Amino acid sequence: MDAPLLALDGLVCGAADGVDLRIARGEMVALLGPPASGKTALLRVLACLDKPTAGRYALDGVDVGACTDDALARLRNRRVGSIFGSPRLIDRLSAQLNVETPLEYGGGRRYKVRARDALALVGLGAPVRMRPPALSPLDRHRVAIARAIVMNPALLVADEPHAGLRERDALEVLALLQRLNTRRGLTIVLATPDLSVADYCGRVVAFAGGRVAGDRAVRDRRVAAADLRHLEEAAA
Repeated sequence: MDAPLLALDGLVCGAADGVDLRIARGEMVALLGPPASGKTALLRVLACLDKPTAGRYALDGVDVGACTDDALARLRNRRVGSIFGSPRLIDRLSAQLNVETPLEYGGGRRYKVRARDALALVGLGAPVRMRPPALSPLDRHRVAIARAIVMNPALLVADEPHAGLRERDALEVLALLQRLNTRRGLTIVLATPDLSVADYCGRVVAFAGGRVAGDRAVRDRRVAAADLRHLEEAAA
């Protein structure tokens, strides 16, 4: 049996308290729970933004808690893509330059073709010179996803990536994440308080009081692209 991409043993950090969890490569997992249940605290550790205060987190065999700050920054840049809440783009930079930013921190020059490829992958080909304030809310989310995947990470963590979007746009984002998971094999961990959103994932890990309260496979996984078509047909 292959080793899991993520292995958590008794992990403690913030509101997360004693979390044991294994996530295999290529899974799309929802962390489901109400506010203050420990989801975001856990996501920050998975994204290598915070170290666990107790317990162990191994990402692709690397003990995150034992990393130096420099090693943690490299791991965060090269192995993890993150989407937290709003897109958090740099308004003074074009969409293209926003996506190139992780490549700078990755120690290389600006790989314009690589950034353009990431933008094309999320459905943006033309507005690469536009700055975030000139983009629609959906396109800002697309740019944020392109920036998160431009380094070809092993893991993408997303904290309510659909939040603040109208229903159609939220389905577009969820359909994009599903394509990245099913077609490219990207491992995705998505936090949400919404059960209907969680069922777009292949597995749901329920959180309550900072601990895992349930863990189930999704038998009838919802398909966001199909739901989007149905929504558009009903509006026609």
